[in-house]
Amino acid sequence: MSLSVTAVHWEAFLLVLVRTASMLMVAPAFGAKPIPMQVRVGLAAFLAMLLTPLQEVDGPLLTDAVSILLLVSKELLVGLLMGFAGTLVFSAVHMATQLMGVQIGYSFSNTVDPMAGHSTGFLDTFYNMLAMVLFLGLGGHHALILALANSYQVVPMGGFGPSGAMAQSLVLLAATAFGVAIKLAMPIVGTMLLADSAMALVVRSIPQMNIFMVGIPIKMVLGIVMMIALIPMMVAGIGDISRNVATAAVGVLH
Repeated sequence: MSLSVTAVHWEAFLLVLVRTASMLMVAPAFGAKPIPMQVRVGLAAFLAMLLTPLQEVDGPLLTDAVSILLLVSKELLVGLLMGFAGTLVFSAVHMATQLMGVQIGYSFSNTVDPMAGHSTGFLDTFYNMLAMVLFLGLGGHHALILALANSYQVVPMGGFGPSGAMAQSLVLLAATAFGVAIKLAMPIVGTMLLADSAMALVVRSIPQMNIFMVGIPIKMVLGIVMMIALIPMMVAGIGDISRNVATAAVGVLH
């Protein structure tokens, strides 16, 4: 049995490659800075080869310059939208650690986050690395690849059209991510507010006390104790976020 590859197959492969590569460039884990660009491009090409035979192509797709620009733009937007939706859900961890770091005082010291590629607080770096380990351990990267394959059932090749429902889904995802971030950070933020209130009462009783010299170390130690005590809750919350990334990536296309 001989296998022949026609121009239509190459056109379908190109469009699938555009959607796949654009999603991998911004999706959690796949879009991380430490992953070389060659690895992302190679993975995108490999996935495109696997997904292309699953597409139903009736005839030539790229007939002229206008159709090429239109179809490539549509597939690019679909991939970016999926990757952005997944990253938006995953950003709840970053928002939560930012809130905790500011309240405890750890935001004064910055390190380089290898996943984000820029300077950030060491608390952000720790929880972002923990989130990535849990995401990979729970098979989040596999779920994202499956979501990419399922996206063709929701939005066939060349069938993308922006709608108000998609914008509403993105707004809802942003609101959900912010709510999850508040839930994750609230125990530590609330504890720090109680600590600030207690130190304010102490200052009122002993005005000679240098509250900055005493209060900051107390809050840092209290923050470490609270983080250790809340590790099970944080792991469970980050696990829920990791499991919802792929669902959000496909859900935003409806």
